[in-house]
Amino acid sequence: DMRGAYVKSAQLVSTAFPDLLPAAWVARLEVLVDDAPARPFSVTRRVVEAELGRSVKDAFREFDEVPVGAASIGQVHRAVVRKTNETVAVKVMFPGGRDLVLGDLKNVRRVLRFVKPALLPAIDEFRERVRGEFCYLDEARVMDACAAYVARGPLRRRVAIPTSKPELSGKRVLTMDWLEGTSLRSDLEARAAAARRTAFAPLRIARLLLLRRRARRALGVVARAQGALIFGEGAPGFSADPHPGNVMVLDDGRLALIDYGCHCSYDPAERRILVDLYAALDESNKPEIVRTVKAMGYESDTFDEELMVAFATQCFDRDIVDDGSPYAYLVGLEKTDRVRRIPRKFMLTCRVALLLRGLGARIGCGRLSMARLWRHEVRRARRNIRRGGDAAGSVGQVQ
Repeated sequence: DMRGAYVKSAQLVSTAFPDLLPAAWVARLEVLVDDAPARPFSVTRRVVEAELGRSVKDAFREFDEVPVGAASIGQVHRAVVRKTNETVAVKVMFPGGRDLVLGDLKNVRRVLRFVKPALLPAIDEFRERVRGEFCYLDEARVMDACAAYVARGPLRRRVAIPTSKPELSGKRVLTMDWLEGTSLRSDLEARAAAARRTAFAPLRIARLLLLRRRARRALGVVARAQGALIFGEGAPGFSADPHPGNVMVLDDGRLALIDYGCHCSYDPAERRILVDLYAALDESNKPEIVRTVKAMGYESDTFDEELMVAFATQCFDRDIVDDGSPYAYLVGLEKTDRVRRIPRKFMLTCRVALLLRGLGARIGCGRLSMARLWRHEVRRARRNIRRGGDAAGSVGQVQ
């Protein structure tokens, strides 16, 4: 019965680090990406009624007792608003979820304190961001701002972000637009299964090749949207949790980015450092990579430049080995130069990069470079910096 921070860890490992565990273990953990353990409806009803100050029947004409999905600290139910007859998604927080997750992270921190103290800043930053997940009003604010930001640009026809229903939301209940569709991974897996059943071999191969192109296009759109929210001028923030269960293919063909509980935003100075890093990674400019990694707050015993470049490349851009575990490669490098501190706030962009690369691998896109995928956003950001603006370009300017 896995819950709390362990669910989040399972989602990250199965998506971004599948080579760390046996295939059978990864297959089991992948279940938690789309279908974490749920709570009984009696628990949901108590939370909803306490938070909204009225009965479920008074607020909703229909309310499905079986959740459509569950995550680390809550679950989502389909419902119909009594007043407007609108179909909505109702996200309900588990009682005791805050203590459960923070307790799990405290235990993880205790272990890392002895086995890998350099990772403590990243755990502390993740814990700080996860605290925001325990107030759905804060999540609604960021989600609504991201939806408005994306809706102002060309991506509005390709990307959807739900908006909240404030009158039916509270600290532990978030009611939002209902988006009809399925997860990106499930959609592509179903299409792949159908293609493989094609009897005529040349046609089967052609359909699989077209499906791979479709997967690459979809991932490209997701990456551009995330890049706009990370690097964009005036961007309200971004979701730091784009695992496969949080990317949907809607019935109208758009891609949806959901779940803004774990979010982050950068000020202009921080964004400029990140822009410089990705420009250097894209150009394979090692001296500039070293400079920006230091500017981020990275510290080690000797500041070995090979390790710093490897750290930046693996964490923020792409896998750096052809065979074996990239994580094991970094551990091997560290034997020559012990890492004392890794960039704290910037590790949430690392998390996004790892999850998007993991998603790409799981849907058949192969190995990806985030520096290449975000090249357009980074270059636009650099031009804007030179003009004296904020450290990135607006989502409305993304072409």
